[in-house]
Amino acid sequence: GKKAHRLVALINDPSEIIKANEIAISGSPYFFKKSAPHMTIIVTPKKSTDINYLKMLISDHHSLDYENETYEITAMLLGPDRHIIMIKQFNNAYKALEYNDLFIENKKIKEELSKNDFRIMAISLENFKEFYRNKDMQGYYNFYLNNYTRNN
Repeated sequence: GKKAHRLVALINDPSEIIKANEIAISGSPYFFKKSAPHMTIIVTPKKSTDINYLKMLISDHHSLDYENETYEITAMLLGPDRHIIMIKQFNNAYKALEYNDLFIENKKIKEELSKNDFRIMAISLENFKEFYRNKDMQGYYNFYLNNYTRNN
């Protein structure tokens, strides 16, 4: 009875099957959808990062260079030893990458980030759920390097 109910549910909503097939084909739990909403994430070591100062620098950068746009800046822990700063939201991957390029050119931010081993990446909101649930820094970083280039 339970199996039959499950099969009927999958027939009525095949999204789980479609996602499982996409994962099997791609070999990754992440999907590159360049037109999906994105955010920028910055991952830094918890021990050596002054997260409040870094957020302030980002906020100052926004008030100077993006005064007509509103971005949400959020920080939280990524496991026991890393911070993650999320800057959202961008309409698509290109806008997030464009932001990252301009953002990293800011001297004060670049100076603060260069004190630590950091990663700055664009990520779709859908991929972020998987990334955060599994704390999959290396897996997502590899996906990012393979998919987020100017040619995509």
